Amino acid sequence: MRHHSLGQSSTFLMRRDLLLNFPFRRWGHNMRKILVVDDDEGFQFLCKMVFKRSGEPFQILEAYDGVQALEILQSDDPKPDLILLDINMPRMNGHQFLEEYSKQAVGEVPIVAMLTSSEQQRDRQNALSYSFVQDYLLKPLCIEHIQKLKRLYQHVCNQPVVS
Repeated sequence: MRHHSLGQSSTFLMRRDLLLNFPFRRWGHNMRKILVVDDDEGFQFLCKMVFKRSGEPFQILEAYDGVQALEILQSDDPKPDLILLDINMPRMNGHQFLEEYSKQAVGEVPIVAMLTSSEQQRDRQNALSYSFVQDYLLKPLCIEHIQKLKRLYQHVCNQPVVS
């Protein structure tokens, strides 16, 4: 998906079978949590549908900007396993979120993967300067991204790669 102006549409294609063996840590009730931080309602919907139709018990948490994401992460609820973070958002953008979160991050920190339309090298460098940001992916969300996130998660958790 390219970054579109308000009122323009986007088209997404996704294979749900790639998510069937995604090795998330398990929280209570075997729920796997993914926090999607993006102000694009279409992208939020896509993520929700892709993960929910995977056949696994995912809980998709939605935040439409960095302020909402911090509120979710500061709650007493278990932390998400994965955060998909956009850069260009109102109130608190992705860079501001990373800066604020880096001050507050204590203990087990979820994996953060940037998933954004920004191709600017300075955005990439800034995001990857945080130790908890593990990857910088360009939209659209595609099969290769899901495979890469799966390998990344397994590597970080020292789990064997499952094809």
